[in-house]
Amino acid sequence: MGGGVSQPQGDDIDKEVVEIGIKGLPEAIEQAIFVHERYPVIIDPTGKARMFLKYQLGSYIRHKEFSQTNLNRSLAGALLHGKTLTVAFEDLNGISYEFFEPGYFPKEVLNRAELYKDGVWQTIFKPEEGDPCIEDITPSPEFVFVLCTASDFVPAELFEYMRVIKVVDQDNKSDDQADNELEQIAGLYGATEVIRNSTAVVEAGFDGDIEELSSLVEKGYHIESRDGRKHTALSEAACQGHIPMIQHLISQGADPNTANDTGRTPVWRSCFNGHMEAVKVLLEAGGDPDCRDNTSMETAYDVAKTDEIRELIGGWDRSITEKLKEKRRQEIQASAEARIRTSAEREELARQKLRCEAVELATAKDLPGLKEFFNTIVSEAEQTSTKPRLTVECRNNTGQSLLSIATQNNDVPMVEFLLTHWKTCDMDRWDLSEGEMSVEAKVYKTNPNSRDLKGWSCACIAVFHDSRAALALLLEHGADPNLRSSYNKNAWDLAKDELDAAEKVVRSRKEIRQVLIDHDNSSATLFGRSSSQQAKECNMYKDLGEDGSPIVMQQEMEKEMQGSTSKPASNKGKGKPTKKDGKKESSVSKKKKGGKK
Repeated sequence: MGGGVSQPQGDDIDKEVVEIGIKGLPEAIEQAIFVHERYPVIIDPTGKARMFLKYQLGSYIRHKEFSQTNLNRSLAGALLHGKTLTVAFEDLNGISYEFFEPGYFPKEVLNRAELYKDGVWQTIFKPEEGDPCIEDITPSPEFVFVLCTASDFVPAELFEYMRVIKVVDQDNKSDDQADNELEQIAGLYGATEVIRNSTAVVEAGFDGDIEELSSLVEKGYHIESRDGRKHTALSEAACQGHIPMIQHLISQGADPNTANDTGRTPVWRSCFNGHMEAVKVLLEAGGDPDCRDNTSMETAYDVAKTDEIRELIGGWDRSITEKLKEKRRQEIQASAEARIRTSAEREELARQKLRCEAVELATAKDLPGLKEFFNTIVSEAEQTSTKPRLTVECRNNTGQSLLSIATQNNDVPMVEFLLTHWKTCDMDRWDLSEGEMSVEAKVYKTNPNSRDLKGWSCACIAVFHDSRAALALLLEHGADPNLRSSYNKNAWDLAKDELDAAEKVVRSRKEIRQVLIDHDNSSATLFGRSSSQQAKECNMYKDLGEDGSPIVMQQEMEKEMQGSTSKPASNKGKGKPTKKDGKKESSVSKKKKGGKK
């Protein structure tokens, strides 16, 4: 793809696709970012993921709406304020990357590790167009970039840098569920409409008592409350022909097409009972004249008590009903969208406050306070059956996880707790199926290889701050000392002694280096080598001087160079290579000698 993003290596790419239902999407996105450290590509044949992403705080841009200015301004705003930028395609097959433009919308946006390099993100902001001065900007670690597509095809190069997630229909959808997808999305944002049911509301509708009904609604009871037969107040008022009550309920948003347990709607019941004026009011409000009883399959026309009602039903313009139903659907959708946006904004503000509190507790080395804080979050999520509002993988403004902060502080008790608690909290949970994790385990699950915005891993931070006990714990629980930062440095590089111009040791890192060596000696592999080679390779450490300057990597490179300039001896042909001035012959001189036989 060029630019700052290197080309993938064909068949070596891991083309894993994670399949989840829409309810698992928020968690899958967080896993992609904070565990796998990749932005997500979302395959969305259901359309639900795109609906969910539209309400994320930030920008949602369709492929047809692309422009250099639009992409740049959206990226700059999302990166500065820690919002989500979603770019949606119908199909990634044959996708053109022309919309990537250095200095506006760089290709490095695909690669989280590359995006946060100073030479990349700084080019995105334009002070001349109203952005803050570069010196005053810190890119937010909360920024999320999402590619979304309706088709299954994902180009190989995207697997190299991004985490591919596919949203599938895991639920058996009933007709009601299929028509109520927006409410599913609302649930993901904690914006599900709360329906406080009261049969007293239904009874007030039956009695035509507007004052009593209004009093109950003011107390928080829903206007669509139902009784044991699924009758609503409007259905009961229609059955009794209470015109003022019907008009009042419709003005308050009651649905004229709600059905009871046998499928009978307010229109059907008013026809059956011969209430001509009630039928007319309900039809003008969008009531469906073609509704049927689920048992007898009779329509409202079939059960109409009078010829006048049958004439009204038979002559009613169905297109008017469809327009009124569509209008109502749009009003309901607008109401749900308003709830979602309000909830998303409120939840984002609350999440930011919670994140800051967690970071403060970790920075202050307050382990009891941190436990109490996250236990409250776990308890809240379990009681409400909702997604936890925060996990221990939350970050500070420089992208450090709580584990990274504890490591920097050499807070060994907190480091140990974060690395071990999530592994043990489900040990006595007999109610969990195999492979299932409790809410508590999910909240406390810690990535030992989390990295900050500059790519510094926890192991690197432990070495840099000489946190030996913390480093030993990290290595024991899976931290990789070979992970490199944006500056191409790993824990081994940072463990070298600091030398002055005369190559004298200014600062010895022998003790922290020994922690790495001890772990390496006890591991099954060394730099990817098999255990059978380990003992031989570990002997190289014996040649390290007190200053630690002749590092293993340098010795390995010299060994490799020597191997590339020599040929193995053979019993046939030219024999062993000769030496000249104490050096092995070059491959060129050997070719000249062996040119003729």
